[in-house]
Amino acid sequence: MTIHDKIAEVVKAYPGVTFTTREVQFLVQRKHPDTNPTSIIPSDHSGPNPRSGRSYCQCSERPSQIFAHDNGGYKVLVGTGAALRREAAPTAQPRSNARVPFQLATSRSPREAVIIDDAFISEWHPEYDRIENDEIEYQRLVPQVGRDTASTGTISRDTFLAIWNWKGAMRVIGHVVLTAYESVYAPAFRRAASEPPERKLAALIAPSVKLPGVEAATGSTIIHFMHPQLMPIIDVRTIGVLFVAHLISTERKDLAHYEEFRRAIDGIRRRCPRWSLREIDRALFAYHKLVLDRGQAVGCR
Repeated sequence: MTIHDKIAEVVKAYPGVTFTTREVQFLVQRKHPDTNPTSIIPSDHSGPNPRSGRSYCQCSERPSQIFAHDNGGYKVLVGTGAALRREAAPTAQPRSNARVPFQLATSRSPREAVIIDDAFISEWHPEYDRIENDEIEYQRLVPQVGRDTASTGTISRDTFLAIWNWKGAMRVIGHVVLTAYESVYAPAFRRAASEPPERKLAALIAPSVKLPGVEAATGSTIIHFMHPQLMPIIDVRTIGVLFVAHLISTERKDLAHYEEFRRAIDGIRRRCPRWSLREIDRALFAYHKLVLDRGQAVGCR
């Protein structure tokens, strides 16, 4: 299968949509993972180069031409039935029912209508493994925490540090008073385990009991591992997608807004019962990083 055919195959569902080179590479490699990304060059399939006037694919200025140059991007022509001339501009619009993997490519406002349903989770949670490599450690830690809590009602110092490291928060471990772990942190985790869901995070970070160095993101991570089917992890990526989907009222990541966040995630889980909290989290994280964030650093999860 030629590069031309691979590109045409994956973009044909999006006539009129403008993609960046990186986005085309992502689409092709998702369908054909063995393809060298350096060979996926949309400009080669976009007619004559605006500067040199040269064409790099025989599809140039023919009905089989895949793209047209569009303000630095590449507008999909496959499926429009357009017979091209060099100066012609395609007028087709994206199909209203097309699932576009990159909202930023189709609209200057990426914060439009994200629908989090079975199809969304099915599409995006596998993409998590393309951008992160922590799933094996996650699957190891869940039963480890279960063993700790079954035997002592809390989690050990070593398990706590492993969770903290999984979270990617070691850069702020200095704010945690590890010398007081057995007297302060372990009892707090034990108390949180016995609280109802709406009180678990408060048991760790409410002003009157706040554990040094523990904030909403890290605290919710601890209680998630203690209750992996019940308590979601709040972080900038998951709240960002929920906000875009109009499921929460703010992008603030704090105790005051955790319950709203938790209820939103629980609503998704109830509407999509085939998926676990972990799979929902993976889908939200991947969508934010690959679509909303577009590679800009946001900090730890």
